[in-house]
Amino acid sequence: MKAVLRVAVVAGVLAGVVAVSPSASAQEKILLVQKSQLSGSSILAAQTIMTQLGYDVTAIGGQFASVPANVTDYAQVYVLSDLAMLPSDGTALVGYVQGGGRLYLTAENELSVQDHPQNLFVQDKILKPLLNNSANIVVGPPAIAAARLIGLDVIPEATGFGSHPNQLSKIWLYSSGFVSGIPDANVFLKDPMYGNAGAVWTKDDLVQGSGCMMLIPDVDWWVVPAEAPPPSPVSVADVTKVVENVHDFLKYCGDHDFDGILDTVEVTLGTDPATPDSDGDGLCDGTIAVNNPAIPTTCIAGENAKGGQKTAGPMIDALNPDDDGDGIPTKTELTDSQMFGTGGTPWLNLDSDGDGVPDKTEGRMHFNAQGVPDYLDPNYPTPQPTSSTSTGMGTAGTAGTAGTSSTGSGSASGGAGGNGAGGGSDGGGCNCFVGAGEEPSSPGFLGAGLFAFALVLRSRRRRAV
Repeated sequence: MKAVLRVAVVAGVLAGVVAVSPSASAQEKILLVQKSQLSGSSILAAQTIMTQLGYDVTAIGGQFASVPANVTDYAQVYVLSDLAMLPSDGTALVGYVQGGGRLYLTAENELSVQDHPQNLFVQDKILKPLLNNSANIVVGPPAIAAARLIGLDVIPEATGFGSHPNQLSKIWLYSSGFVSGIPDANVFLKDPMYGNAGAVWTKDDLVQGSGCMMLIPDVDWWVVPAEAPPPSPVSVADVTKVVENVHDFLKYCGDHDFDGILDTVEVTLGTDPATPDSDGDGLCDGTIAVNNPAIPTTCIAGENAKGGQKTAGPMIDALNPDDDGDGIPTKTELTDSQMFGTGGTPWLNLDSDGDGVPDKTEGRMHFNAQGVPDYLDPNYPTPQPTSSTSTGMGTAGTAGTAGTSSTGSGSASGGAGGNGAGGGSDGGGCNCFVGAGEEPSSPGFLGAGLFAFALVLRSRRRRAV
């Protein structure tokens, strides 16, 4: 009779919930499992709230409830049991997380039951097989001396749980259990007197490097508004905000832009945790490609911000729109390489076409017949033939040919790099020179030519006489 009354009270409280705007597509499937001898009020509360939030919820409850052998169709799985589950349940849940699944776990206060069987199930059958550092984990104790409502502090550093999508400073639990032997970085709920009361683990903490988990060692927080002694400081709206944050953490696993770098790490690096491509160059901040319908930005792998990849200048590549500092934006170099199929990583190469001329010098001022820009075209610039009249310092020019008596003229074409001897005086030629760096058309050369021409005319007149 008490169990029936409990369900009725919870249902009555939840009936007053104001519908909220759905935060998820109805296509997102959620599985709730509660193996319990009690009324199942927690699973009822969870099902009601999550359905109103827009999720497609399946609930399995009762003292013989178990986890289906295959749960891969579910985006998230919530275990709300206060009875020990079977080894087969543990096998199914471990396989689910190893395949990238998102798992919520609960445990209980050990006030009434020392070494609570469900606590041992969570500790030994789920956490220890999945976590990298699990040897010292203990789920359950210390026990709170009496059943009471506790406001636990939310630790914001733990993968941003307390800030997405709602700002949370406290979560109210009723006769909570605790967990010990885990790093501080994984703790998101803490009681000043009793210690850690909630933990999260991302893919970086898991043996298989995929999936994520959350543990709140209290079955009853879902129904605190109905069960806490009045006046309760907690409303159904407060619980709903916690549910939204729990769902958000499990969905994104602390990485809201899916670039493989936790939000808290991105804040430290200076990259944007809301977009996988902080500098907008088409390369992801992380080492994995991102093409997820949950966010508008797509990019290819990646600039390894977490590893501190830095190609040029003081900025890491993830924040530098010109990774190699060649004056051509990384986004342009990426687009060109994809468009023209040149391959490689020109955004990390100062001479992308290997022609010995830096990209910065060649730039994108000219394009070949296929539209390939200078810096990707090894045949540009076209090699120019060496001229014998090149200007500047050089070897001495060759002597000019001697004039003949029949023509009376001699060449004076010394190379511009040196002093070229003029035509001989035989036949009226002149011994003139083209100075180093002086072209044949220069005033000095023209004057010498006119002088030679005058001598030829004078010679002819004498012979005519």
